[in-house]
Amino acid sequence: MPDDSVLLIYKSAKDQLGRLHLGALRADHYTGPYYRVSEEPILEFDNGGHIEDPFIWREDGRFRMLIKDMTGSISGCERGGIEGESEDGITWQLTRRGYNREIQWSDGSKTLQNFVERPSLILDTQGKPSHFCAATAIGSDLVQGITESWNMVIPLG
Repeated sequence: MPDDSVLLIYKSAKDQLGRLHLGALRADHYTGPYYRVSEEPILEFDNGGHIEDPFIWREDGRFRMLIKDMTGSISGCERGGIEGESEDGITWQLTRRGYNREIQWSDGSKTLQNFVERPSLILDTQGKPSHFCAATAIGSDLVQGITESWNMVIPLG
């Protein structure tokens, strides 16, 4: 944060089989101590939404987030992503924008990836996203059936 304090967003579940949600911690300095902003999650969904892998950055004075939508009940794309925006990092507005699992290659062909994991961005020197990064795999929707996996970096714009 501009005042050297830290806001840490984490994923959690209420029990071992529970849907994932997001919580938040604050600290005056990155060395801690950290304290919970709220005992309640800052982002969870009653409609069966199951989220994971938040990537958060600050751009133009606002918090931005990419997050994986496991069930597709939020974004409309199972295991795709949604984007969020926040003034304070605690109260989020989600959009349906984000990413899906279809990749267009430089030759124009397209493939549907079975997995697009750990979405993140490379930010340019002005803090603007320049590349989308993720681990990806094909071959099966089951981890045991994956035939190929790699990390991808896709230029934006």
